[in-house]
Amino acid sequence: MNHKFFLIGDSTMDRETSGWGGQFHQFTTGQVVNSGKSGRSTKSYISEGHWQKVAAVLAAGDYLFIQFGHNDQKLEDLTRGTYPFDDYQKNLRTFVETARKKGAKPVLLTPVQRRTFNDQGKIENSLGDYPKAMKELAATLDVPLLDIGARTKKLYERLGQEASKSLFSWYDTADQTGAPDNTHFNEKGATEVSQLVAEAFALLHAAKSIDK
Repeated sequence: MNHKFFLIGDSTMDRETSGWGGQFHQFTTGQVVNSGKSGRSTKSYISEGHWQKVAAVLAAGDYLFIQFGHNDQKLEDLTRGTYPFDDYQKNLRTFVETARKKGAKPVLLTPVQRRTFNDQGKIENSLGDYPKAMKELAATLDVPLLDIGARTKKLYERLGQEASKSLFSWYDTADQTGAPDNTHFNEKGATEVSQLVAEAFALLHAAKSIDK
């Protein structure tokens, strides 16, 4: 598909931290502009000027993939924290409405799940009401949504608690002496998750529900 994709989100998308956005070019013939920024929430992505730079170059026909949530949870940080059904939805609405005014096509992506297994071998949701709030807004604004949270949950559970470690930056150093990381991907994980995103997008595109 020969489209231009702008990606905005946090470290789970950001190329510099082996986010899935850095591998998305493998699964599309379109141009990918990965504007994910490590550590950002919907709030700080706007307040620091990152969104304004993306909005300035969005053009008619472009796709805008929007995935935030991990850092919006950090309510103790006044520069980043947002409440799910308050500023989080408000900021997502800003992204969507601005994109539409430019003739671009916004797509909401629920945040990727963390590797948080319970004793029954199932992933427990560590993202609170943020996925729910995003889905609610998608329905209200009639915005296409890719449920990447559900897809990553299914992927981790299929692999199991031990094998799923192979998708993550499980250690900080090459000699494997660092702290476990159940949030950020390694190159393998980023590639697998980007493929999930591409597959979800292809299904919506085939159903023509993506062309709002």
